[in-house]
Amino acid sequence: GRLASFRPGDILDKARRALDEGVAELWLTAQDTGAYGRDGDYPLWRLLDRLCALEGDFRIRLGMMSPRWMWEDGPALLDALAHPNMFRFLHVPVQSGADRVLSAMRRDYTADQFARVCAAFRERFPLGAIMTDVIVGYPGESEVEFGQTLDLLERVGPAAVNRSRFSPRPGTAAARLAPLLEGPALAARSRRLLEAAHRLGRAYHRRWVGRRERVLVAEMRWGRPLAHNEAWRPTVLAGQAAPGDWVTVVHTGAADYHLHAEVQKKTDP
Repeated sequence: GRLASFRPGDILDKARRALDEGVAELWLTAQDTGAYGRDGDYPLWRLLDRLCALEGDFRIRLGMMSPRWMWEDGPALLDALAHPNMFRFLHVPVQSGADRVLSAMRRDYTADQFARVCAAFRERFPLGAIMTDVIVGYPGESEVEFGQTLDLLERVGPAAVNRSRFSPRPGTAAARLAPLLEGPALAARSRRLLEAAHRLGRAYHRRWVGRRERVLVAEMRWGRPLAHNEAWRPTVLAGQAAPGDWVTVVHTGAADYHLHAEVQKKTDP
């Protein structure tokens, strides 16, 4: 659709007001965050540089972006993500590991481009978190093509995978495609993807166990403080802390979707 980016000055003013009010975690989000500024020749990485230069103790989470933009602007965006005020977090939806399916979906990238984007991110940030999205059962998706998606996820090792089953949306070209994968076959593929996502998520989170870092407490969940670590991974804390606190922790355990950690001390802004 038609692209419309908010003016950089307006975003900076809103961020300043939020920081003055005590906000410590800023989210930049859009239907496709990587497309920001392409209607006005003001690239996303330049906006990130200006946001990170604001005064205050805060971190920024970069929202979902198409692999296309990371493929085109990767070096500059990785430089921006290296700033201490940025979470080492990348949300790039691949949807399928089969190029034929991606072409049918009218995606403007290939599975190999996605894999290379993720490899470049991990080379720069070995503990950085990658989140991706996968659609199961796109019309005509073969068992071999679904296997290519699972293989791609194994190579990339994401921290989290958002799963969705294909469902025809009235009025779209995809709604007229056939054959539709339904019933037990669709459920089986979805279950296999879920099992892979759990295993890969736990494997990623285990890499943090034993590490010490400074985290930001975001909210109370299940009666305990929940923080976001450097890679924006949910971290359930054992110890005293309140939303908005910066605390030094040691990671003690890993689950499919989050980490466990013990509070060592509260740190000053």
